[in-house]
Amino acid sequence: MRVQRILVVTGVTLLGLAFTGCARVPSHYAVPQLAAADPAFIPTIEAYTIAPVGGGNTVDVLLNGDQIFPAQLAAIRSARETITYAQYFYEEGAIGLEVAEALA
Repeated sequence: MRVQRILVVTGVTLLGLAFTGCARVPSHYAVPQLAAADPAFIPTIEAYTIAPVGGGNTVDVLLNGDQIFPAQLAAIRSARETITYAQYFYEEGAIGLEVAEALA
């Protein structure tokens, strides 16, 4: 009886963890307003972009397709020698076709 009770409690706990671990995280639609001199600026940008910030670089944070795709297409079209490209999600449609044509 005791083993059965432990198994039930463990199962309920694991189920609870699974549901909370899969909770949807809302998208970020605005980056906090921080001055570049603010000590929190670099860690905040690194957290939003999941990339380290290095000296001598410029970064444009693009928050949605209306900002991302025009910049992406301009960069592809302005390339003269090579393109290093990684896309982790592709959906058929006008924008996907335009990106594929620009790469071709």
